[in-house]
Amino acid sequence: MHRRTFLCTLPSATLPTRLVRRTPGLMPVSLPAGAPRAPTPLITLNDPQVRVLAQTAVDAAHAAGATYADVRLTLTTSRNVPSLLETVTLGMSVRALRNGYWGWAATPYLAATEASRVGRQAVRLAIANAASGLPRTVDWRPIPVVRGGSWTTPIAIDPFAVALEEIFDWCAGVSTFTSTFGDARGGQSIKNAIQLTFTKQERLFASTEGSDWHQQV
Repeated sequence: MHRRTFLCTLPSATLPTRLVRRTPGLMPVSLPAGAPRAPTPLITLNDPQVRVLAQTAVDAAHAAGATYADVRLTLTTSRNVPSLLETVTLGMSVRALRNGYWGWAATPYLAATEASRVGRQAVRLAIANAASGLPRTVDWRPIPVVRGGSWTTPIAIDPFAVALEEIFDWCAGVSTFTSTFGDARGGQSIKNAIQLTFTKQERLFASTEGSDWHQQV
């Protein structure tokens, strides 16, 4: 899903922007053609309006007859340097339990109507599965309820918060060093062989039992 499409689904949301971290004294670096000159807006699932959408999906599944339901929203961002290939994948999925059978539905769009639709669809699939199988029960063990939980991988530098000029400056510095001195494997240059890949994934979870938490890894 394209970044612009995501932003259009939340026209009134207040989304934070990336912080630009610059190191004093960097040499000017010519960016490749097509490189963005400024950091792009940061998309995050840790937003009150996104949490409302998650709860909407859970409520729709419960209203449709689910004895239990949960929703998972996943946002994965990946960036490669120097190719400047950046991909953003977004999805919302609901699983629902009814009469001992599970149903599952998903969508790549964040909208209230879609949240309600996939919530009801998951229950319909659970009902269909129950009709085609033998009666059964699920050994349901109590799960601790986590409300407002949040966890983030400890990092020293967020690569998505660093300006591209600084990243290319670092790559140019390493290339210059290896071109001058060679690498430790036999004095051969590894100029233009540097590639960096950064990946970040956010997860937002909510359930009919009252759990609501956010993760970033």
